[in-house]
Amino acid sequence: MNQAVRTGYSANAGWNIIGGYEYSADVNFIRTVPENRRTGLAFQYVPGSGYVSAGALSPGNGYWVNLTSAATIYVPGPFAGTLGKNPIDELVKADWSKITISDAIGQSYVLYSADASTDLNTFNLPPVPPVELFDVRFGSQRFVEDLSSSEQTINLSGVVYPITVSVEGMDLRLEDAIDGSVVKTIVKNGSSYSIENSGISVLKVGSEKVVPNEYSLEQNYPNPFNPSTTIKFSVPQMSNVKLTIYNALGQKVAELVNSTLEAGSYSFNWDASNVASGLYFYELNTNNFSSVKKMMLMK
Repeated sequence: MNQAVRTGYSANAGWNIIGGYEYSADVNFIRTVPENRRTGLAFQYVPGSGYVSAGALSPGNGYWVNLTSAATIYVPGPFAGTLGKNPIDELVKADWSKITISDAIGQSYVLYSADASTDLNTFNLPPVPPVELFDVRFGSQRFVEDLSSSEQTINLSGVVYPITVSVEGMDLRLEDAIDGSVVKTIVKNGSSYSIENSGISVLKVGSEKVVPNEYSLEQNYPNPFNPSTTIKFSVPQMSNVKLTIYNALGQKVAELVNSTLEAGSYSFNWDASNVASGLYFYELNTNNFSSVKKMMLMK
């Protein structure tokens, strides 16, 4: 690897635009002085797609980066081999729900609904582009939000009507942000809803609670893990629930749940910092259901 680094960019706190040189540079190796002042992702604006996370800085293009305070930004030099992964590939989880906004000329953007444990500031977007350019984002100025605990807005700019709102992974409560008299509906998981009224530029959205139709215990994620992992399960009716962790000898090492829960889907985190590496079992017990799964702790 060539460790050469070009002259730095002097930048202020907040969003700044930097450019690539005569080579492609890996975003993962961007450095600041003072250190660790860059936060979140690097973005490039792509017509018809809006702000897209970048894994590399390509020659001739501009990129937005966010700083927590004033600093000098240094772009890494060129190196042989394949550029690293785009950071978004690891940050956006496969089980997050998706809201896709598409318009009449094929412009499209995906918003995500994450779980409550997610650091949402990682997903802040750069400033809104000029009004005629396509841009879709939550009112929080992010492209990821937790819709399970609060209602959010979606801001639409530069879209060509009619637009289509498609949902995956949840039932979405959707209405216009004026008074709900034009749009007020539930968009079911796997379905879409069309909006023709061009006067609607802000939508109100929230996750509609879905009651599971059966008991289930999912495989923990990640697995193997170190030092923590998430266990999800569903109960279709009010139940007395126990979620217990055992080691390979059958000894109980943790009890994550021991209470009465309403019907719904649940997610619990197990921090295994204080136990040894190895094979563990987790068991879900209710009045009418029991299931056991394996997981591997690798320190």
